[in-house]
Amino acid sequence: IWTTNDGTTIMTFHDPIQDAQIISFRGTSDVENTISDLRLGLFAPYHERPQVKVHKGMYLEYMKYRAEIVDQIVDLGLDGQTIITTGHSSGGALAMFMGIDLQSQYQEFGFTHPPAMTVYSYGKPRIGNEAFIEWVHELGISHVRTTHAHDIIPHLPEIILGYHHTSHEIWYKDDTQYLVCNDVGDNWMNEDPACSNQCAPLTCISLPDHLKYLGYDLGIFACK
Repeated sequence: IWTTNDGTTIMTFHDPIQDAQIISFRGTSDVENTISDLRLGLFAPYHERPQVKVHKGMYLEYMKYRAEIVDQIVDLGLDGQTIITTGHSSGGALAMFMGIDLQSQYQEFGFTHPPAMTVYSYGKPRIGNEAFIEWVHELGISHVRTTHAHDIIPHLPEIILGYHHTSHEIWYKDDTQYLVCNDVGDNWMNEDPACSNQCAPLTCISLPDHLKYLGYDLGIFACK
């Protein structure tokens, strides 16, 4: 476990069941500020690819930690290992940026080849445009995107602003019942209207649903 210079907690640990190294990012502690930031909807070019654009605020957040994360991963000596990045809320966005870097900039992290890369996110916001989604798909990153009921954050920034999700989604209707969504194959660029996006645009507004995942309370609003 380490804490970045501005207090963000990042954990790394080995999972013997999957024989994988896991890098976990803590999500935001101020959900209301996160909602305000996401609704700004500002794009920024990503990785010197002018067509690939991401949410400026989330990207700048990640870049604050990137150099420190690179140093930590190099020190761990993870070459040849399966890597999983994970996070809740904005932590899920950071986990995706980290996964992309590990896959596309692998030599900087001390790898001789791109790692087998999986991202697990929980209540992650949309963070990129269609070109970003296509690039993640081309990189071959496996993404399991878990959503919960009417959680507000996965619906921000709005699709109308040009933002999209990478597949594939697992939608929990409640703490235990879930649906494996139809956003793979020919539908990999689209969200399944039978899953969390069924409540868009009018009723995807729940903070308690954002702060309770897999039966675990993740914040004070989950108790209301």
